Amino acid sequence: MSKVDFPLEPQLLQRSSRLIGIRLTLMVLGISQLIISVLFFFAPAWSFRALAPFAPYNAHFLGDIGAFILPLGLGLLLASSDPHRHRALIGLAAVGNLVHAVSHLRDWHLHLPPHLPLAVGLSLEISLNLLGVVLLAFYLFLRPIEVARGVQHGY
Repeated sequence: MSKVDFPLEPQLLQRSSRLIGIRLTLMVLGISQLIISVLFFFAPAWSFRALAPFAPYNAHFLGDIGAFILPLGLGLLLASSDPHRHRALIGLAAVGNLVHAVSHLRDWHLHLPPHLPLAVGLSLEISLNLLGVVLLAFYLFLRPIEVARGVQHGY
């Protein structure tokens, strides 16, 4: 006798694939933030030249940035294991990234590489700032988990 004796309902399959997509997205975003964190913390000179060429160079400040980005990446990785249970971590990461996006929007002209055409630079800037919007959407989409009689309810 198999564990599943009934066909899965289409709605259940859709929820399952949606949750898998959210989990994978959270993993990718968490790993990307961890990579950035490690680069800024352990390779501040390279990070300054390649990612954040805003004078004057300050290795300590770049290391601080890496240290503060680290928990956001770890939180997103933890949230990817069970997005419903770790909804608050997703919300916290969304707030952090949205505040960062406001900073970029305020100083957009400082972030555009001079060797890129304006349209390309702006599109890169906008795509980087969408991270907070995506996380906020996940936070609003996911419902708090309810446990009743051993059954988890979400969505």
